[in-house]
Amino acid sequence: MTKKELILTEAKKMFAKRGYSATIMDDLAKEANVNKATIYYHYKDKATLYETLFLEGVKKIADETIEKSSLPCEPQEKLAEYIKAYAIRLKKCRYLTSILLRELASGGDSMPKSVLEQLFLTTKRLTSIIEECTKVSHTICQEPMLIQLMIVSTLSTFITTEPIRKRVKEEIDFSANTLPSLSIEEVASKLAFMISKNLQGEKI
Repeated sequence: MTKKELILTEAKKMFAKRGYSATIMDDLAKEANVNKATIYYHYKDKATLYETLFLEGVKKIADETIEKSSLPCEPQEKLAEYIKAYAIRLKKCRYLTSILLRELASGGDSMPKSVLEQLFLTTKRLTSIIEECTKVSHTICQEPMLIQLMIVSTLSTFITTEPIRKRVKEEIDFSANTLPSLSIEEVASKLAFMISKNLQGEKI
């Protein structure tokens, strides 16, 4: 791993754990075992470093959700593929789930414009899928942004709360029925089912 890659890897961990404001370059240099000058040689400043790793993650989400949901199939299947692709990418980029939740909670105070543009592409794609679904079911088109927030927050929260759910099972001894063990793919499937039924005007 090159020094540039090492810096980015450690930065992902630190930004995910501390957030943008609380991440200090001196601390990052120590964790990456480089001097601060090396960080600034590869990345202009903290904002550039943050944008680089944040954009890397959300661009993959945008590319993969659009690609997987553009295959020739029924609108409900496109919705399922969209959510599944989102879920799998978040699982692969676990640092991104924490960063996304922090930004959502803070109103996007530190979110770069380039990241916002990529997230908008995913919302735009979801809007198109929803329009297809409602044309087929002859129901009123739901608010895409609310559905997008439901998808992002549900998947992100499910991933980041894994340690908490594990503690509940181990320390409080909840039954499996109360706190079922689901994979992120199963969560994505159930979420797609619920949203699809809602778009068809059916009760879940």
